[in-house]
Amino acid sequence: MPIPPILDVFVVWHPDDAIGAERFAELHEHFHSPAFSGLAGGAVEVYARSDPWEDGAPPRPLGIATPLGEGLPAAQFNAIVPIIDTNLLRAAAEAVNPWNKYLREIVELNLRDGVGVYPVVAEGLQWGTSIVNQILGGIIQPPAS
Repeated sequence: MPIPPILDVFVVWHPDDAIGAERFAELHEHFHSPAFSGLAGGAVEVYARSDPWEDGAPPRPLGIATPLGEGLPAAQFNAIVPIIDTNLLRAAAEAVNPWNKYLREIVELNLRDGVGVYPVVAEGLQWGTSIVNQILGGIIQPPAS
């Protein structure tokens, strides 16, 4: 069985929200920069979770609670970075929408050892009364004073 990676970072965004791809690119570049060159290949990986496997569905599973395939162990540590913008708010607004369920599954993963969820809210987005805030708002830490 392969040795599990040290850290997997999953950047999650709605495919119609442009800032998600930008944040993914920034994190991917950061973790593949010279600062991390001393680590073994695959020790830290950054994955995009945006495009659905089926129309109208959320992205593919993260592979944390359930392996994505035989012999693919989850990383020792997992960071999930949901990018919150307008289209994600709209998609998750109804409880029956697959994005709503996907975000709730992310919150459940946050309860596991070695998993952290770090939402990023688009600048200027008014999301305080949204369903997404109700789902993810409890895990957002306010900035230190």
